[in-house]
Amino acid sequence: MIIKGDVTGSVEVLADSLVKMSTEKVRIKVIHSGVGSITESDVLLATASNTIIIGFNVRPERKAAELAQRKASRFACTRSSTSCRMKSAWP
Repeated sequence: MIIKGDVTGSVEVLADSLVKMSTEKVRIKVIHSGVGSITESDVLLATASNTIIIGFNVRPERKAAELAQRKASRFACTRSSTSCRMKSAWP
C-alpha cells in the first residue's frame, strides 16, 4: 500500500492505524508513504508492486491520474478522516 497525505502527522497516523489492522489472514504493509500529491512515480510503484494508493486530503496530479487509468492502477482519495468518501476509486 502507498499512502500520500497533506501533512506528515496524518500520513504517520494513517499508516500506523492501517498496519495495526493486519490479521493472521490479511497482512497490511505500507511500502511507501509521503506528503504531497499522488505523482506518476507513485502510480508506477503501485503498478510494479501490485498495490493500491491511498490519498488523504490530496489529489493525484493530472498526469498521474491519466497514467493510473492506462495502467489500471487503483487509488482512493479521502477528503477527511471522518467522511471517508471515495474521491477517486479503482477503475
